[in-house]
Amino acid sequence: SSTTTLEAQIESLTDLHTRLQSLRHIPLALLKPPALSGIPSSSIPSFRPQFQQLTDIAQAIRSRPIQDALHTACDDLRQDPSDLNSNLRREKRKRRRLVAPESPQPYMPEPKRTTAFRLDTSAHEPLGNDTLIDYIRDYNQSHQSKLHIWAPTRFMAVPESLIILHFAIPDVLSAFLSLVCKQGSHFLAVETVSVFGPRESKTPQTQSEFTVFQYLTQQISKVLQFEMQPLQSIVELLEGYDGLFIERCTVCGRVLSAEGHIPPMVRTWANDDKETSGGKWEPRHVTCR
Repeated sequence: SSTTTLEAQIESLTDLHTRLQSLRHIPLALLKPPALSGIPSSSIPSFRPQFQQLTDIAQAIRSRPIQDALHTACDDLRQDPSDLNSNLRREKRKRRRLVAPESPQPYMPEPKRTTAFRLDTSAHEPLGNDTLIDYIRDYNQSHQSKLHIWAPTRFMAVPESLIILHFAIPDVLSAFLSLVCKQGSHFLAVETVSVFGPRESKTPQTQSEFTVFQYLTQQISKVLQFEMQPLQSIVELLEGYDGLFIERCTVCGRVLSAEGHIPPMVRTWANDDKETSGGKWEPRHVTCR
């Protein structure tokens, strides 16, 4: 009967599938022509049982019963492919692992807001020529870092409208900040920042002899290009580099980057919560994302 024939075909295909799975234990070199397999001719006789196994399976696939069973399976698949879902077991397993609606969901903390500057800049009043001296005096009285107005020598050509400040973190770095008046106002804005080693005797128009401070100058220049901020914000950003050579990257956990052996150059301000009052500087390598 047709049922008996179908059962016989299923049994034949199942047996063929089992025999095909056994081929996984045969070395891959046997499936290539002898000239390409790289097997020495002296070793070929030891593989004759495996070659015979391949020959037997090939003959079985070409046999009339197996061919009829394969044609029947193809015809059934075209008529109704719904019963031959190879991912059925996997989908059942996924459904079994789904969390029940009444199960409590795990707590996912909200990502911290990060920026190159502190978000709360409302206390930073714009500075002008008449208030700059008072700001520098108050800053030096309350901070370990120091800020001074840099005076060029008589041999240096510096525009009269340009004000240059010298910022220093003891034993870490020094920096020159060039200030200009914003167009259409009397308020001062930071135009450029040049960073040097703490003991380098350089002028603002030159660059550091050390690669790390050259990279740091480039990094801060990028920040100035995309985010215009008051002078106080730039000074706060520079303060974030007081641990330049000891702080670890918040992404990879290393002090020196794997490429270039450079300390974390990027500083982002991460708020502790939704408020803008608290937070900290997070160091990160340029190559870490």
